[in-house]
Amino acid sequence: MDVHTSTTHGRTTIRLPEALHKRLKVLAAERDTTMQELLESALTYFLDSAGGVPVAQHGPAKTPAHLVAVVEAFLDFWQQPKNPTEQQIRRLMEEVLGTHAAQARRMDKTAS
Repeated sequence: MDVHTSTTHGRTTIRLPEALHKRLKVLAAERDTTMQELLESALTYFLDSAGGVPVAQHGPAKTPAHLVAVVEAFLDFWQQPKNPTEQQIRRLMEEVLGTHAAQARRMDKTAS
């Protein structure tokens, strides 16, 4: 899916921990793109891969090479929020993404 095909855009503001923001900014500069484009691509990929069809039916997910660093940073943030701000961001994202993410979080807690 091309994130640039839509002519209308929703608008939101997110707060990122300083270290994550800096990593994203550096990656955008290295890729000669914008932070917004990186986030749109990463979120589109994430949402498309979580589209309700079990992953086993799709085969193993492959992260495009240009998104590896963004996906790794997101997974690090998602799996191990480092401070109260990251924990709050995760809770807000769970609310936006719905109960699937909240259920996965509960499963993460019981596994550890």
